[in-house]
Amino acid sequence: MFQNPTSSGTAPSAAKWPPAEKAYAGAPSLVSESKWIAETAANWEDELNREWYLRHAALLDRIALDIAHLDNQPGATRAAEEADATAVLLLDLDQAPRDYDPRAYVRQQYALWHAQQNPSTEPSDT
Repeated sequence: MFQNPTSSGTAPSAAKWPPAEKAYAGAPSLVSESKWIAETAANWEDELNREWYLRHAALLDRIALDIAHLDNQPGATRAAEEADATAVLLLDLDQAPRDYDPRAYVRQQYALWHAQQNPSTEPSDT
C-alpha cells in the first residue's frame, strides 16, 4: 500500500514529510498501541498485515523520539536503532524507494493511514 508522495518517483523534499508531532497527532497512547500490537501479534492466524507493521514502526519511532528528549537516557541509542530497523522493514514491505528517510516515511504513511481511519480529522500536509 505504498503511497508515493511525489509523482516524479524521486525522493521527496523535507517539506513532504510531516513532523512527528503532526504525524502522530491523535494517535493512541503508547500503552494502548503497545497492547494492540502485542494482542494482534499473539492472535494472528497467518501473516501480519501492513497495518500491524506500520503501527509497530510508528510505535517504535514514537518511543525513540520520547527517549531522545531525555538527557542521558540509557536506552536512547538502542531505541533509535530499533525504530530505524523497523522503518526500513516497512520501506521494504511497501517496496518504497530506499533513498527515502525510513522514519520520515513511517511518519508520512502513519499520517495517511490515520487520516483514512478517522475521516473527520483534518488530513496532514503530506
